Amino acid sequence: MKKISIGAGVLLIAAAMILSSIAVTADTEEQVPKIYCSDASGTAPGVLGPVVWDNGMEYYLMAAAQYEPTFGELGTCADDFLFDAATEVADVHWVGGYWGDNYQTGDFDWNITFYYDRGDEEAPGDIFAGPFIIAWEDIIADLLQDTGTSVYYTLSADLPETVTFPAGEKYWISVRGEGVYPPQSGACFQLTVQLHMGVWKSTYFEVFDWLDSDLQWPEHGPMDLCFQLTGPTPPTAPTPPRIDGPGEGPAGTELCWTFHSSDENGDMVKYFIDWGDGTTDETTLSEPCTPVEVCHTYEKGDYTITAYAEDETGLVGDSSTFNVVIPRTRSVYHPLFSRLFERFPNVFPILRQLLGL
Repeated sequence: MKKISIGAGVLLIAAAMILSSIAVTADTEEQVPKIYCSDASGTAPGVLGPVVWDNGMEYYLMAAAQYEPTFGELGTCADDFLFDAATEVADVHWVGGYWGDNYQTGDFDWNITFYYDRGDEEAPGDIFAGPFIIAWEDIIADLLQDTGTSVYYTLSADLPETVTFPAGEKYWISVRGEGVYPPQSGACFQLTVQLHMGVWKSTYFEVFDWLDSDLQWPEHGPMDLCFQLTGPTPPTAPTPPRIDGPGEGPAGTELCWTFHSSDENGDMVKYFIDWGDGTTDETTLSEPCTPVEVCHTYEKGDYTITAYAEDETGLVGDSSTFNVVIPRTRSVYHPLFSRLFERFPNVFPILRQLLGL
């Protein structure tokens, strides 16, 4: 067995005693629970305003609704609506899809247009707002059914601008795909009238007698389109900030934390930070869900960081907290250790650092 010198043995025992006395600090990075961060980009569920018109989304079949460059206006679907009070519309939701050859590859842009009434409350007239051409990649498409020859989706689109409709006047909406046949794009209708009458034509608003045309499907009677209109997202304050960073660190050394909040309206946000030592910071406006780094230097002690977010409209969210421990810097002096380190200056460098020698 290899012998250990007395001096080395004492040094090892002392090192073991010192190391065993060092306190372990828990990882405090998860003091604030993770939040689902939404920047209102359409990827987060529930980022919608109130339903202001509900024609029902239960569908029977799809009617042709397509603009195809070679043949022109093949068909469209239209339906009417009326608000009792002036109403803002920010989003359109409808049921539609594709059928025919290559129906599963349908990825047309879609045209949403609002019209005045023609004047007899039986057909659309001049354009009121739009046309709004919504790219397929900007439409939220939730699969409803694939029949083997056709595919049905619930489709949702944010309008490029909020449209305000006056009270007490009838308006019409049409939705149609913009693409080359095949596949064929279509909008879904209901079997019976529920709210207001919708129509289907083989040409685009060119039949004078809108209701009595034989191009309508008489076996089904007048049809309602499946669509909903929603208003702007109600103003909401940012969420309490998520705070990430060290839960402890040395005194007199700059430490850094990141702050980020969710904002359902997509507003820019800034952060107000109370470091818990009598000092505060305020950041500039930044995009929601984008971590913002802020650094601070503490003296020894226990501190609580408190932060809240304010959006660009002035709405203030609730605050969140994060605890930080800055331990006392300790040095240990022992004459035996000092003589040993003087004699063996290159041994136990880690222990020398722990002891502050």
